[in-house]
Amino acid sequence: MKVGIAKYGDWRTWIVHFYIASNENGSFLLYFEYLEGRKQYLRDIEDCAKSFGYYKKEKQDNEGNDERIDLPPGWDVYETDHYLIQNNLGDRSKVRDFAKRVEMLNKYHRKVVYPRDDLEKIRSNKQRPKFIIKYFKNHKGFQGYAGDEGVWGAAAYYSPSRGEIAFYLSGWKKKSQGILYHEATHQYLQEFVGGPRVRFHIWINEGLAEYFNGAGMQSISKIELGGKLKTSEQTVKAAIRNGKVLQFKDVIGMTQRQYYRLGRFAYDHGWAMVYFLLHCDNERYNKIVPNYFHRIQEQTFPVLQKLAEEGMDINEDEEAEDRDAKPDWAKEDDEASILVKAQENAKNDVFQGIDLDKLQEEFEEYWR
Repeated sequence: MKVGIAKYGDWRTWIVHFYIASNENGSFLLYFEYLEGRKQYLRDIEDCAKSFGYYKKEKQDNEGNDERIDLPPGWDVYETDHYLIQNNLGDRSKVRDFAKRVEMLNKYHRKVVYPRDDLEKIRSNKQRPKFIIKYFKNHKGFQGYAGDEGVWGAAAYYSPSRGEIAFYLSGWKKKSQGILYHEATHQYLQEFVGGPRVRFHIWINEGLAEYFNGAGMQSISKIELGGKLKTSEQTVKAAIRNGKVLQFKDVIGMTQRQYYRLGRFAYDHGWAMVYFLLHCDNERYNKIVPNYFHRIQEQTFPVLQKLAEEGMDINEDEEAEDRDAKPDWAKEDDEASILVKAQENAKNDVFQGIDLDKLQEEFEEYWR
């Protein structure tokens, strides 16, 4: 910021910078000032602030209300229409290529689970304005960060409580691209419904993530909606032949724990069910996936805005092993409970009037 200060009997314009720096010794408020026009001092000031450890830069007017642009030393942020890509690659061309891919993915996310103008008008203005991706230059840095978050053995993951994807890449391959698209779909869906305090069913969450995994596995340079995951397709077809196929009426109500207990078998079915609903020749079925999320938005958006105005941080939620468990903040507040109950209401609404046994028959015939 700029302030006018009387120095040595003369009024001069001085630039003032504040930083909050934290390290193992505690937190510090750092104050710097220099004469306007002496911009060469700015780099020295930032280097000094960095020497204290992680520092938080003074927010500029054009940075919106998203504080997650704050970065540790050695990191940069690349901003696109929908993403803030935090990275330590040191190679802007690689980051630019990465940005093109995730923006292309976002375009297709918005085709499948599309925003409705009437609902976007009532989305809380306190929600995160952009998606965050942390792009690590190597496996070592990623694993150190992921390990601190309790994540091991993954090439990428999405944290609902932090609202970010952490990712590293040694080179673009279809498999690594598919993994990124899977995690980015989780992020898109969670932010679409209003943030981490809103719940939705595991089958549609993982099913859509695998759907976009398949879309990214077809080509290294473009997205092909309708691209199939061959192994998942073979698994479901074998289950149909052997009479072991999972039933729609069971899967759509599964808890996270029940779904995970079935492992890859459940993921294969979730993918096949979402794929069928989106691509079968039945307009009523085609609308189930986007309408499910719209029904959740209709219930949660007014509540999120009200809770935000009352002081709740709607962008934070405790990371839970079982996302179906009712969180402490919703146990005593009927209004906040809507954020948890909305998923069941949405499911009942979009499947109302649909014969689930007939739906199952058509699903099996589609994949037979």
